[in-house]
Amino acid sequence: MRGLNPQVNDSPRILVIDDNAQDRLLSRRELNQEFPLAEIVELSGPEDLQRELSARNFQLLVTDYDLGWTNGFEILKHVKKRCPEVPVIMFTGTGDQETAVRAMKEGVADYVVKSAMHGTRLRISARTALDHYRQRAILKENEKLAIIGRLTAVIAHEIKNPLDAVSNLLYLTEKDPQKVGEYLPLARREISRIEQITNRTIGFYRQSPKPPESMWARSSTIFWRSTREDLSLRTSR
Repeated sequence: MRGLNPQVNDSPRILVIDDNAQDRLLSRRELNQEFPLAEIVELSGPEDLQRELSARNFQLLVTDYDLGWTNGFEILKHVKKRCPEVPVIMFTGTGDQETAVRAMKEGVADYVVKSAMHGTRLRISARTALDHYRQRAILKENEKLAIIGRLTAVIAHEIKNPLDAVSNLLYLTEKDPQKVGEYLPLARREISRIEQITNRTIGFYRQSPKPPESMWARSSTIFWRSTREDLSLRTSR
């Protein structure tokens, strides 16, 4: 499964859906002018679409509205369900103003009338859609890095406290070996705290290997709150 990729603007993978070979050629020609390094994949049936949706390895989809086996709104619905981050452009010659308004309301990146005269519009729309895609990718990547940084700081802080305690206990034991029996249980308790933190960290990510982006911050907060509460209960016993 692939997510947003900020490095796709000059060499994107673009799907073109149309049951008319000449129209697919028109779309390919216009898109190749804007993105010479792009991989443009032509789709002509539902099997092709399902294969690509399962792979989730494309950054833009250009579809006709009136297809022999479905319509542009159904295509949009399937893409938004499986690949919600991918922009969809409706490039058609059979719709009307009402169709265009509905398409924009339902989430297409743009609605372009299909003709050789509107080829430039398709290129501009594709460039704009992929620019927005890349901006969203960069924002999400920055959010991930910020959350990872905060989690790392919290983990370091939670582990440092018991490590400092163990270090102090070792120092005291060296100064007064006769009290090793008193200090050893305390050191073991601090080491147990470290084990609890590491086990909770590993268990949390095993249970939720790929949490939704919007859940990262909230999940990490819940995780560390429950860890502190658990450790407080254990150390107070």
